[in-house]
Amino acid sequence: MSSREDRAGIVSAVLFLTITVNLILIAMILAPRGHYDPANVMRSITVTYDSNTINQEKRVRLTLPEREESERMELTWRLIETSVKGDYQIETYREYEIYKNSEGDVIRTVPTEHFEYLRYWRYHRP
Repeated sequence: MSSREDRAGIVSAVLFLTITVNLILIAMILAPRGHYDPANVMRSITVTYDSNTINQEKRVRLTLPEREESERMELTWRLIETSVKGDYQIETYREYEIYKNSEGDVIRTVPTEHFEYLRYWRYHRP
């Protein structure tokens, strides 16, 4: 009888641990805090080497661009090209990072390297 209770306790502990780990993973997936925060994304880096260190270890200073505290970034897709190839119309979209201040005014727009292509079949009536 005690082995049955021991097995039930082990099963309960494993079940509790599995549920806890799954809840933590779900919380991490649903709430990626700061994922698109410009402070966490390194756009441009200035590297400065100390010229006095010839045979010594090199000292490197990294400088990130300054940004306003109230600045926020949004991602948007823009149509950049429409073309026709054979029986298809192809639309090319590019992703842009739009940086805005606290009033909602656009500070700068940065194109990314992400593209999307939509292909539509052009129906021709006989």
